[in-house]
Amino acid sequence: MDQIKWCLNQKKGIEIVEPNDNLREAHLIKGDEALQVSRTTDSRDWQLTSSYYAIYHGLYSLLMKIRRI
Repeated sequence: MDQIKWCLNQKKGIEIVEPNDNLREAHLIKGDEALQVSRTTDSRDWQLTSSYYAIYHGLYSLLMKIRRI
Protein backbone atom coordinates (compact mmCIF):
# COMPACT_ATOMS: atom_id res chain seq x y z
CA MET A 1 0.00 0.00 0.00
CA ASP A 2 2.91 2.36 0.71
CA GLN A 3 4.11 1.87 -2.87
CA ILE A 4 0.75 3.02 -4.25
CA LYS A 5 0.84 6.11 -2.03
CA TRP A 6 4.37 6.79 -3.25
CA CYS A 7 3.18 6.57 -6.89
CA LEU A 8 0.29 8.93 -6.20
CA ASN A 9 2.71 11.53 -4.84
CA GLN A 10 4.97 11.45 -7.90
CA LYS A 11 4.67 14.16 -10.52
CA LYS A 12 4.11 11.63 -13.33
CA GLY A 13 2.99 8.76 -11.13
CA ILE A 14 -0.27 6.83 -11.03
CA GLU A 15 -3.48 8.82 -11.25
CA ILE A 16 -6.87 7.67 -10.03
CA VAL A 17 -9.64 8.75 -12.40
CA GLU A 18 -13.38 8.42 -12.34
CA PRO A 19 -14.98 5.59 -14.34
CA ASN A 20 -15.74 6.62 -17.91
CA ASP A 21 -18.18 4.58 -20.02
CA ASN A 22 -17.12 6.24 -23.30
CA LEU A 23 -13.46 5.44 -22.71
CA ARG A 24 -14.37 1.92 -21.55
CA GLU A 25 -16.35 1.29 -24.73
CA ALA A 26 -13.56 2.65 -26.94
CA HIS A 27 -11.00 0.33 -25.35
CA LEU A 28 -13.38 -2.60 -25.62
CA ILE A 29 -13.77 -1.96 -29.36
CA LYS A 30 -10.00 -1.61 -29.84
CA GLY A 31 -9.43 -4.85 -27.93
CA ASP A 32 -11.96 -6.65 -30.11
CA GLU A 33 -10.31 -5.32 -33.26
CA ALA A 34 -6.88 -6.45 -32.05
CA LEU A 35 -8.28 -9.90 -31.28
CA GLN A 36 -9.74 -10.15 -34.79
CA VAL A 37 -6.36 -9.24 -36.28
CA SER A 38 -4.61 -11.90 -34.22
CA ARG A 39 -7.06 -14.50 -35.53
CA THR A 40 -6.80 -13.52 -39.20
CA THR A 41 -3.08 -12.91 -39.72
CA ASP A 42 -0.60 -15.62 -40.61
CA SER A 43 2.37 -13.77 -39.13
CA ARG A 44 3.34 -15.12 -35.72
CA ASP A 45 4.82 -11.74 -34.74
CA TRP A 46 1.56 -9.92 -35.53
CA GLN A 47 -0.45 -12.60 -33.74
CA LEU A 48 1.59 -12.05 -30.57
CA THR A 49 1.53 -8.27 -30.85
CA SER A 50 -2.19 -8.00 -31.51
CA SER A 51 -2.95 -10.56 -28.78
CA TYR A 52 -0.97 -8.44 -26.31
CA TYR A 53 -2.97 -5.35 -27.28
CA ALA A 54 -6.26 -7.27 -27.12
CA ILE A 55 -5.44 -8.18 -23.51
CA TYR A 56 -4.22 -4.65 -22.72
CA HIS A 57 -7.34 -2.94 -24.07
CA GLY A 58 -9.64 -5.53 -22.48
CA LEU A 59 -8.04 -5.02 -19.07
CA TYR A 60 -8.07 -1.24 -19.44
CA SER A 61 -11.75 -1.40 -20.35
CA LEU A 62 -12.44 -3.48 -17.25
CA LEU A 63 -10.52 -1.06 -15.04
CA MET A 64 -12.55 1.86 -16.43
CA LYS A 65 -15.70 0.12 -15.20
CA ILE A 66 -14.54 -0.24 -11.58
CA ARG A 67 -16.19 2.21 -9.24
CA ARG A 68 -13.98 3.93 -6.70
CA ILE A 69 -15.01 3.46 -3.09
